[in-house]
Amino acid sequence: ISFGIFAATRYRTHQFTVKFTGHEDTWVSNYAHGRISIIPEEGWKISRDAPTEIHLKHSDHISVDRTHLTLKNAKWDKDRTVSFDVIIKGKKVGLASIDARMVFFVCNDKVCLRTSATLSRSIMVKP
Repeated sequence: ISFGIFAATRYRTHQFTVKFTGHEDTWVSNYAHGRISIIPEEGWKISRDAPTEIHLKHSDHISVDRTHLTLKNAKWDKDRTVSFDVIIKGKKVGLASIDARMVFFVCNDKVCLRTSATLSRSIMVKP
């Protein structure tokens, strides 16, 4: 299953929900926190064995601590949610954006589906 580009901070299917949450603003030379979460629906899980990649692309108003995330960067919650933290630094005043392109596998007892999604997050950089 493949999904196109979604200019949102949340997307949901009957297998999973993906969210991009965190601070909505920061200041020049200050840091903000973002979190990308993949939340499997009941009966599904995110594969710990299959390749998972998240590629981040951002506007010139900010920088991020890394632009490529894998399962090595993942935090696993008790409810099977997989989260990836992103540190964002304000570089110049204005509205900034981060796009996250994700590829991961969501599985149930019978099948694993290669899945892709893209989310966007806006953040305001203040003086």
